[in-house]
Amino acid sequence: MKTRAAVLREIGADWSVEEIELDEPKAGEILVKTTAAGMCHSDEHAHDGTMPVPLPIIGGHEGAGVVIGLGPGVTEFEVGDHVSCSFIPSCGKCTWCARGQQNLCDLGAHLMEPGMIDGTFRHHTSDGTTLTPLLKLGTFAEHMVLSVDSAIKVQKDVPAGPAALVSCGVTTGYGSAVNRAEVAAAAGTGFVFVEGNAELTPARLAGQFDPSRVLEDGYTPDVFVDGPLVEALRHGSLLYVEELNRVPEETVNLLISVMSEGELTLPRLGTIPAADGFRLVAAMNPFDNIGTARVSGAVYDRMCRIAMGYQSLDDESDIVVRNTSEDDRVLRRRAVAVTRGTRNHPDVRVGSSVRGAIDLVEVGHALASMRSAQVTDPSVGLDAALTALSGRIRLHEGGSSTPESVITDLWEAVLAQEHPRDDDDSSSGKATAPDGATPASP
Repeated sequence: MKTRAAVLREIGADWSVEEIELDEPKAGEILVKTTAAGMCHSDEHAHDGTMPVPLPIIGGHEGAGVVIGLGPGVTEFEVGDHVSCSFIPSCGKCTWCARGQQNLCDLGAHLMEPGMIDGTFRHHTSDGTTLTPLLKLGTFAEHMVLSVDSAIKVQKDVPAGPAALVSCGVTTGYGSAVNRAEVAAAAGTGFVFVEGNAELTPARLAGQFDPSRVLEDGYTPDVFVDGPLVEALRHGSLLYVEELNRVPEETVNLLISVMSEGELTLPRLGTIPAADGFRLVAAMNPFDNIGTARVSGAVYDRMCRIAMGYQSLDDESDIVVRNTSEDDRVLRRRAVAVTRGTRNHPDVRVGSSVRGAIDLVEVGHALASMRSAQVTDPSVGLDAALTALSGRIRLHEGGSSTPESVITDLWEAVLAQEHPRDDDDSSSGKATAPDGATPASP
């Protein structure tokens, strides 16, 4: 069938609204008439290249619609059902879905690959070029072909707009807005939120004169439209800047003057002093090097820093216990120890999160079953560790180590700590046992 969609062909190019060819849904898929779509900033990240996507692409991942067609064998939906899109698919069958952690569904590994989840294509331009729907949705289109794993049935009286926003903006933004607002509430101040990105110009942060009113009234204070920075300054609110290291340097310079002087001076407007209660809080991921810039020393010199580290050994152990299906204390202890060891190994720049330990335990039990071996078999554990952790760590450039050699060293160090030898030489150059590698009980 023919339909229309907003297509991005090149990074930074304009979206092209054009007629495309949409194939019929295959097994496990549905055809949906789009009734509402939302613009999320991730769509802009795809547009400006900070989020790599397979081009050409149909934009949009917030959406809602009505089912108008079913692929072979689809029983989860009926024609006429109303659906909300889910930018993270949920198969309902993998280990994560079975635990109620659908946000970690195995199908999520395919989200940035070309085509549909199965790697084939349903969307084509008029000249036959294949198109990829963003996050397997492509809600910037009048019709969508979706996997049943990427659609959620909603009641028919739910308005299309809110149903579309729940696809991403509400679910991902609620925690950020509410939890960070609690900081402001505890301080007895207002709360102003700013998302840091390459388009946060000085004018968008501070504000600007309304051009239409300037023509009539001139540059008077009452025609100035406050931006989030000036709003927070005037009302003594907490200004929260998300992802500071994505903000352009000239915009950050406005913040430097505010932090230094406690006031902001703008041409034709004058000086805006910070009212009592004004605070600036910013966040950034120091290990994120895609679409980011180095924060200058002038900023660091004017800010207090709080580092949010990993969980404690006890907390991570509890997390692994809650999120693994098999009750095996030995492998769980080893998994936590090796995972924590990746964070302080001299050759590792970025270590693994506790997710690595969870996967190590699950993979270990699967391998043991396949090999008819004990899960405590060192070779089983090592292979599980290599599978679960080697892709999660990032090494320092210029070194001779590989992820596999690092994980092997850490695994052997954990086992050595469990069974120390009399002739062990601590100066032999072997990796020391990671934090948490205590002797295992049977």
